[in-house]
Amino acid sequence: MFRNARNVRVFGGTFTSYFNVYSTNGSEMDRLMEVTSLGALHNSGLRIDPPKCHPNTCTAVLQKLMDWFIGEVEWDIFVLWLYGPAGAGKSAISQTFAEHCFATNGLLASFFFSESDPKRNNEKALVATLAYQIWLRIPQSRPIIEGTINNDPAIFQLNFESQFRALLLDPLLQLSQAGLFTSSTTLPYLFIIDGLDECKGLDSQITILNTISDALHHHRSTLPFKFLVSSRPENHLSIPFSSASSLNNLTFRLSLDETYQAYDDIKIYLTESFQDIRKTHAMRAHLPDSWPSEEDIAKLVKTSSGNFIYAAIVVRYVSSAWYNPRDRLTVIQGLLPVNNAWLYHLLHRRLKH
Repeated sequence: MFRNARNVRVFGGTFTSYFNVYSTNGSEMDRLMEVTSLGALHNSGLRIDPPKCHPNTCTAVLQKLMDWFIGEVEWDIFVLWLYGPAGAGKSAISQTFAEHCFATNGLLASFFFSESDPKRNNEKALVATLAYQIWLRIPQSRPIIEGTINNDPAIFQLNFESQFRALLLDPLLQLSQAGLFTSSTTLPYLFIIDGLDECKGLDSQITILNTISDALHHHRSTLPFKFLVSSRPENHLSIPFSSASSLNNLTFRLSLDETYQAYDDIKIYLTESFQDIRKTHAMRAHLPDSWPSEEDIAKLVKTSSGNFIYAAIVVRYVSSAWYNPRDRLTVIQGLLPVNNAWLYHLLHRRLKH
């Protein structure tokens, strides 16, 4: 999928520190786990069938993400803003990229916001969830994070900026000062925050961006971390990334527009999905090889308006084990031409039957 990540960061030097010896205090970890949103992790079992890119799709944008991550695109750009309209495939791309980076030891922590999940639709669990993953992925951070929780019983009731500094920034700075990030060991250093626009409160969304921006501005030469942030291009989120903002100098902007050939990817996805339906559906004996026709697929691609979410709902609806797929496709084809938002809600209601 990606070109060889030959530039994945390896830090030179030595690391000899007392951080190699640590103990786990159950009470601190119990408190951390109480406020951690495990459903926000990229590999959480609580996220049932999370969206991700279909094989052989989204290859151009995924390669662009990898180029940024390994330094092919301005190595000192620490933030990438992936943005596009609802249904453009942002979360699927973030999920697929997270899985790849995790498999290659590049992902440090992730948080997938969801407006329908009370533990994932606000900023209250964000710092704790990221801190838990740092604790897990960098063992040398454990005594520092546990000590911070032990020293301040009210740490998880503080505001976002205070939690961020105490549980994320300060521990990472201590590890940096101890020489960890100049060690010869390859460490994970990517943070992914997906669906920022699904976090309740415009002020909270801006606070998250400003806090990250301030940390990177003041410590960009000390901390080798990168942040992938995805969201809709809402006006209030565009401002922090604008030329008048300090975050702009740290950010590579990546728009999910026609440059990345969404229509071609949707055609591949629909074609292969219908092939699977013909091979595996309980009523496959009634599905001829010529179904659906190229014209049928072309019309579905056009109706999608470049939104993967439409194609995914169509496939889910048509592939229902309890109905004849040809009949289900006929239902979809019989819908009046309407805007995508209305069609999405209509299909969503039909999926319940």
